[in-house]
Amino acid sequence: MMELNAVAQPPSTAAPRPPTGVVYTRDRLPASEWIKLGSLVKVPAREKPLTVEEILAFLSDRPRFRRILFIAPRPHGYDVPPAPTPSFGYLGEAISGHGFEWRLLDLRLGGGLNEVRAAIREFRPDVIGYTFQFTIGAKRCMEFLHQIRRATDLPIVIGGAHLTIRGHNILEEAPKVLAAVQKEGEYPLLAILKGVPLERIPNLWIRQGNLVIETPLLGYVGELDSLPWPRYPGYDLERFAHVGQVDVLTSRGCPFLCTFCSVALTQGRRFRTRTPENVVQELRYWYDRGIRLFNFIDDILTVNKSRFHEVLDRIRRERFEGVTFSCTQGMRADACDLEMLEKMKDVGFEFLGFGVESGSERMLRTIKKGETLDEIDAAISNACKVGFEVGLFFIIGMPNETAEDVEKSFAFAFRHPVMYARFHACVPYPGTELAAWVDANSTWYVRPEVYLNDFSYHDGQIVFDCKGMSLSEHRRYLRRAYAVDAEVRRLYAVERMVRNGTPRIIASPASRVFYNPLYFNKLRRFVATNKLGASIKNVVSRVFNLQTRAHTGMAAITFNSGK
Repeated sequence: MMELNAVAQPPSTAAPRPPTGVVYTRDRLPASEWIKLGSLVKVPAREKPLTVEEILAFLSDRPRFRRILFIAPRPHGYDVPPAPTPSFGYLGEAISGHGFEWRLLDLRLGGGLNEVRAAIREFRPDVIGYTFQFTIGAKRCMEFLHQIRRATDLPIVIGGAHLTIRGHNILEEAPKVLAAVQKEGEYPLLAILKGVPLERIPNLWIRQGNLVIETPLLGYVGELDSLPWPRYPGYDLERFAHVGQVDVLTSRGCPFLCTFCSVALTQGRRFRTRTPENVVQELRYWYDRGIRLFNFIDDILTVNKSRFHEVLDRIRRERFEGVTFSCTQGMRADACDLEMLEKMKDVGFEFLGFGVESGSERMLRTIKKGETLDEIDAAISNACKVGFEVGLFFIIGMPNETAEDVEKSFAFAFRHPVMYARFHACVPYPGTELAAWVDANSTWYVRPEVYLNDFSYHDGQIVFDCKGMSLSEHRRYLRRAYAVDAEVRRLYAVERMVRNGTPRIIASPASRVFYNPLYFNKLRRFVATNKLGASIKNVVSRVFNLQTRAHTGMAAITFNSGK
């Protein structure tokens, strides 16, 4: 029996819902609700949903669809993604094993409506699968969905992490879609294609006139090995920014309680993992096909230490020659000791990112990080001593954060010889504890419907009153944060150049020219928000793979605009 982690629902203290459902109106919504609802009526599905086993066993002489075209829109910016996105690979593999055909049109690589029309003519799909993968830029994705809707009469199924949080809202904005898939979509999508009656498919929002029917949530897939890992048939891997890199996802879910994070909303709080054998099978598959760069994109890769030690042991036994591994998402410091770091380095890991968030013990408690500053300091110290390239991620402007707290973060950024120290403005995401705090205790400077659809607000803009600093003081610290990051990168670049044979008398002044704080911020924003700037950055990344491994003394020149 396939294991499912059922989602326990807390008992409701609200009045019972009337039989006809609940009418959503704007006067019942908190300020952080950012999609217009209108007057939709939400009702529960009348039919009992199929289990995973029943979906797999469901047979039909006439499937509802046989070919699906996945479309990945460009939600913001102009960056070319570093590697294929595993989520599409997992969806495709889940259905191809049952005789269905799929293709991905990844518009993040370039293109627009003309490319959509061409893909439809060439592939001749029966249905379109459209993703709202991120909350950032969801409005832009919605506008493009309307363009697609006007260009074709094909049925459309929508999904993605944003749908899990705001599915019924999006059905108000996009009434002409067949269904919206919540949570993990592999088995619900398979059921849709097979022809299972929609009301009997779990994890769906279905629009019928002015009704939104929500089918029950079965829970999350417990046995991740039951899902075939991505093989990306038909992908041109040479078009991605990090040529020769594959992103690997070995786990889902997060049990931690960070107030700013939305991972638990979309993946659940149970930490679910693939077995070490299954992970290494994927690595071997790609290694045999010439791939030598692997980036683990798990949110908490090493939290089950015994399991990850076994992954490392199996990698060592496979004797992968010339392979480089990285973990860019942000390691948890309390989940990696010196023994693990030494073993990671021994098998080929080169880069680690750490989500520090703050150099203030008080702020770590405020945001429920679940780590102490001593644990974070020890992990970064050990990583640097072992020889890793290390990136740090901080947040400025968290609830009740003071100038003293920010100064502690700046000081912590210089404590170890790290590659960079990236400071993010604090941005509340819908559904998080942080967003609820702003609604209850603070004032919005910028409405969520604005900042969630303008990427520039994620690169140094202030959207709410943090209560610990005045607005002018808050702005000054965000400007200083870029200077701190520039200086951290400069110091790292100098040491790299010196180790590679450049005289310090040359390396130091050369680094000051490039990492001058007067224009470093402008350069970053040019890369993050300008098409020409992004094109230059993408070329540099492709040539040097600057964000995955430092090949030269100038490898610290990276323009990553986010975590």
